[in-house]
Parts: sequence; structure tokens; C-alpha cells
Amino acid sequence: MRNTIVWIYSLVMAGLVPLLKLLARFVPKLRPQMENRDIHSADRKLLAAKRSRKKYGAMFFCSSAGEYEQAKPIIGRLEEKDYFCLIVFFSASGYNFAKARGESTSFILAPSDTVWAWGELFSAVQPEFSIVVRHELWPAFLSTAKGWGAVYLIDGSWSGKKPTLLQRLIKSWVVGFFDRVYVVSDQDAEAFVANLSIPKERVRVCGDTKYDRVKERAMEQQETIASLQAQLKRFGDRKRFVMGSAYVQDMDVCLEAFRSYPKMRDWQIVVAPHHLEEELFKKIELKAKAFDWHCCRYSQLAKQAPGEEYDVIIFDVMGQLAELYGCSDAAWVGGAMHHQVHNVLEPACHGVPLAFGPKHLNSVEAAKLIRLGIATSLSGPGEFIKWLNNTVDSAEDHKRHLQSSIDKLSGAGDCITKDITVSTFN
Repeated sequence: MRNTIVWIYSLVMAGLVPLLKLLARFVPKLRPQMENRDIHSADRKLLAAKRSRKKYGAMFFCSSAGEYEQAKPIIGRLEEKDYFCLIVFFSASGYNFAKARGESTSFILAPSDTVWAWGELFSAVQPEFSIVVRHELWPAFLSTAKGWGAVYLIDGSWSGKKPTLLQRLIKSWVVGFFDRVYVVSDQDAEAFVANLSIPKERVRVCGDTKYDRVKERAMEQQETIASLQAQLKRFGDRKRFVMGSAYVQDMDVCLEAFRSYPKMRDWQIVVAPHHLEEELFKKIELKAKAFDWHCCRYSQLAKQAPGEEYDVIIFDVMGQLAELYGCSDAAWVGGAMHHQVHNVLEPACHGVPLAFGPKHLNSVEAAKLIRLGIATSLSGPGEFIKWLNNTVDSAEDHKRHLQSSIDKLSGAGDCITKDITVSTFN
């Protein structure tokens, strides 16, 4: 019955995809998501050749950049055990992020979710098992993966919302493909069992690999951090404030606060917009000019004369935000002034005092850091200035407390890798 449903679903998808590709010609925002998803014979042969040089194979399905980072601790541990790993991205932005990072593990964009497209890819990779990171629950992928070996969900978490009857039925059916579900907390385990009727023995609490990843990335990238630090220091030897994943709403708070801050000239502001768009760069440049601040884009610093002082630097480079946080004395994580906060762990793992807007309920980590008194939620320029003054006075205490907290939350990578490799071959 399950196979019949998946085949019918695949037929529908096979008819829908050509229509979406046609629509993408007229919808610019849709176009990047539909391009480069066809996996040709030459691509499969190359993957098969790489796979043949390793003893084992594993496939990872990631939504975007965040899930990719969560997969990395497992990938690193498996590659040490002679695994060929393939990362499959649903989102073009995740693919572009991995490309910008110079990722050495093989990665591709997901093909159409049909049993035929996946069948050809799995035949080339021949994985012992497949891993889905968090929430990419595509029926044809899961059905095909199940035919090749065990299928695991890692870093599972429950949103807290009670699903409707239809949502529960669909999700229970899809989650039924997984041999084991690794969740972040005891509360998540209880929610998965209660809402999706998963047997308790198939759910394991291992924590979240994102904590392992931020620690590992911070250690791996010390040379990159030192290089960024040296480049920024050439154009302003001051304390450094990094505004990461920044939207216009975040800039309205932070830049306005610095405008009236008496000690503004003690700081260099580095703005890393969430969307690297020319229009947004120009808005920042115009605002800096209106405030009588000297501004430059990071990509243009190499062309400037050494010793030139810049009050504001626009970080127009993809893939190095985590390392940029390592160069800061205080940081703001964007998104929470209007929608939801982005990754608070990237600055936290460096021991950087951090703040963000009030809309942070999407992030368990943000709530934990606030409870521990080592991160702050702010809603306006006045609160921002008070926070910045307090931060300068207690920077070392912040650093020790933050790094200790991250250490205590790490360990999911080892837990999951050991359990998967043991259960797969027993």
C-alpha cells in the first residue's frame, strides 16, 4: 500500500515539475530553485567513481545552510571511518553556501522527488544508510532510501504546535519510514511519541549537533579569523561591533543607537546583511554618509590605502559570518526585530556578548542564553546603548560563561555517529 501511494505521488510530481520549470521562466524568485536539479549520467558516473574508492557510503538530506552545518559533525566522523558522504540540498541557498565555503564533501541539489530520479542517484551512491537533518520529509526520497538501507532522522525537535488530525496522519505516515529518530531533548521525544505514534524504542535523545558544529568550526577556522581580524584592524584599530544576518529593521535599531552614542568613535561597526543585495548595500552607504561616518565594503578594502579609518564596513562576503563573529567584541544577531532570530550560537561559541530583537521564540538556544543572563533581548536604541555599556564592563565574565555553556551542551555528534554505525551493521 505504501509503495503504491509513493508511486502515485511520483507520477503527480513528474507532471508538476515541468510546469514549475516553465513558471520559473517568468518568476525570477522561483528560477534559482528550479535550476541545476537534473542529475545527468556523467554526474552519476563521477559520484559512483568517488564512492568506489571508499568502503562505505552515506547520504545526507539537508534543507539549507543551517541543516548542512548540523550535518557536518556527523559527516566528519564518518569520513574518518572511510565513508563516502553525499550532501543533498533542497534549497539553492544551501548549495551556494557550501560552494562559497569550499566544501570538500560531495554535494548536489535535490532532483525532482520521484522514485525514478532518486533511484538513479542511489544506484550511483549505494549508501549503507541515509540521514535526514531535522525536517526534509519527502516521500519518494524516503521510500527509495528505505530500499537501500536504514534511514535516520537527526536533530529532531517539536515545534510545540498541536497538529491537526490531517497533519498528524500525513506526518505519522512519512515518519514511519525512519528506522530511528534522534531528538534534541526529552520533551521532543515525548512529543514525537505522543503525536506521531512512534514506538518509544525508535526514539533516542542525543542533543543537537549544532553545538558540536559551532565549537568545531571555531577551532578549525582560527587562521581565517586571524586573517579577517588583521584585515579589519588595518582600517580601524578599535573595539568591533558585528551585526550579523542583518535586515533593515536591525540596522534601524543598531545604527540609530550608535548615532547618538557618545563613544561611537571607540567602535568599528561591521554590518553583515542576511541578503547580499546591491540595493541594501547602497542603503547602508547612504545612511553612513548621512551620519557622517566613513564607510567601505569589505570586498573593496584591499584597494584602499593602509591606515584609512572606517567607521562602518559592509561585509559583502558569503560563508564567513561565523568567523567574523570571532573578530568581534560585541555582536547583534539579526532577524528578531521583525520575524525570527538567526543563529545565536555562532557568536556565543566565541564567547562574544550578544543581543537580538524581541522575536526570538523560534530559537531554543536564544531562550537558554537569556535565562543564563549571557544574552539580551532588546527592542529599541535606548536599551541598546545601556546593554553596550554594560557589555564593555563585563566582557571577560561573558566569555567564560558562554563558552562553558556551549561545552556542556556538546556531544550529540559522537552520540549519534556511534549509535548509527553500531545499529546499521548489527
